[in-house]
Amino acid sequence: MRFVEIALFAAPFLVFAVWRLLAPAGAPPKILAIWMIAVVLTLGGLLLALRARDAVAPGTPMEPARQENGQIIPPHVDRLK
Repeated sequence: MRFVEIALFAAPFLVFAVWRLLAPAGAPPKILAIWMIAVVLTLGGLLLALRARDAVAPGTPMEPARQENGQIIPPHVDRLK
């Protein structure tokens, strides 16, 4: 999931760099604009799909973090209940 987030963050910077390389004095080429719209929509869809996959149903019990025998047990969701 981190790759998708990083790619969505970096996309505008990469588009600008490619645009300046391909058309230093004019508007961006149409193929670049179409390609970047497709990439951003694809990455956005992946981000939504990954978020939905990791989601749990409302009302699912969650155990908070606790300490046992000097060890910290991280919080977790019991998906079986």
